[in-house]
Amino acid sequence: MKFSLSHLLLSTAAVSLVLLSACSSTPRPSALSPEQAAAKHGYTIVKPVKQVHDYRLNGWAYIDQQNLVMYSSPGRSYLLTFKQRCHELRAIENIALDTRTGTLMAGLDAIKVLPRHSKVLHPCYIEGIYLLIKTKDSHNPDSNPPDKHNPDSKGPDNKPRVQGASDLAAR
Repeated sequence: MKFSLSHLLLSTAAVSLVLLSACSSTPRPSALSPEQAAAKHGYTIVKPVKQVHDYRLNGWAYIDQQNLVMYSSPGRSYLLTFKQRCHELRAIENIALDTRTGTLMAGLDAIKVLPRHSKVLHPCYIEGIYLLIKTKDSHNPDSNPPDKHNPDSKGPDNKPRVQGASDLAAR
């Protein structure tokens, strides 16, 4: 039995189509609401804000590919939500804020991440900014896990964690 090139191409196309349709029908996990994202890290949203003046990035906490908590001074925390998934966010240690005005603004500014095997900063555009307060759960000390990016976070031995540089140099 002989196979012609056209039969081979047709078979390859059919298999590809089946695989692509299987991928497209796999449900994606739904995005967390801002309230759910804040609660996941032990926070409550005080209010949404359009911009943050006089901020300084003191640390951050990964929530998921569309949300992070930014620790700012003086002692404020903000939930940043992104317009699209920021796939590189989970595997990196440092972020940089990309602002055009010196004020962090929702809908205009971005964080930039540098993936491990890349020399190109990838922007993650900010969709929303929310002022947060820490929620205390006295019955469950594990409900607010320590975070290595938070300078105020304590480790399992209840000693403060050492904080490295959180800002990437502008490139």
